[in-house]
Amino acid sequence: MPIVGYSNPYIAEYIQNGVGSVSYRNGMRAGRGVSRTLTVESGGTNDFYSDNGASETAGGTFSSGELTLTVAEILQMARKTMLGLKEEKMTVGDQEIPVLKYDETMKPPDLGYGDIIKLTVHGETKWRAVVLTKVKFNVPEEAANTQAAEIEWQTEAITARVMRDDTSGHTWCIQAVFDTESQADSFIRHVLSIADPSIETLTVTSSAGSTAGTTSITVEPQLMDGRTYRYKAGTDAALPALYENLTGWTAWDGVSDITASAGDKIVIAEVDAAGLAMAAGIANVTVKGE
Repeated sequence: MPIVGYSNPYIAEYIQNGVGSVSYRNGMRAGRGVSRTLTVESGGTNDFYSDNGASETAGGTFSSGELTLTVAEILQMARKTMLGLKEEKMTVGDQEIPVLKYDETMKPPDLGYGDIIKLTVHGETKWRAVVLTKVKFNVPEEAANTQAAEIEWQTEAITARVMRDDTSGHTWCIQAVFDTESQADSFIRHVLSIADPSIETLTVTSSAGSTAGTTSITVEPQLMDGRTYRYKAGTDAALPALYENLTGWTAWDGVSDITASAGDKIVIAEVDAAGLAMAAGIANVTVKGE
């Protein structure tokens, strides 16, 4: 099964419920997947000898492993969860800025981790869902280069220790192969107890703008910390899916009038630092006439 792709890294808090029982909660996407490497350590084989030769062997058992995860970016909430960081507000001028604090109180927790491996099997595309049942992430190294005339795409990497979980069989990995990526994604979310993703709803209202050919937009509720607005207008404008990449949409400051046409629809979306859709709403456009 040649591997041709990797996507959809997830994490979730690991909960030990008692002898032989574990569960997960507060799951989320960790970022946009670029690559991952899993190395495994196991105990040595144990051979049984008879008639002057090895006639039976017991394969080595899993002892631990290391996961190296490379993503386009580690989402802020995922970074907080991975490393056990505190989030605080810092006042800068008239703004309250959310910050993550790295200090002696930080304690990376045990987590569950899942991702999807894209495969080619006899000319057909398959999708392998992989769940590592118990991992603990390390503080990542950081490196960045200044932007030159030609963009050098830079990514983030983080490592985690892979462990056996606390079930009676001490599972460390669960895998299943599916015909579609959405099926594999649903499987991971089922194992990690992550609810089916649905985008948060915004109430968007359009009224005539201050100048001809513009519309004035109001959005409820208020913009969440760490997010920005993007919009798309047109007769075919439609709500995005959760985590859809909206970097191609137009940025909006939440105040300025927007140029549009009567009869258009307009979608306002909240995106995270990576430009992924987190909330959205749609309205029919009302513009100021000539």
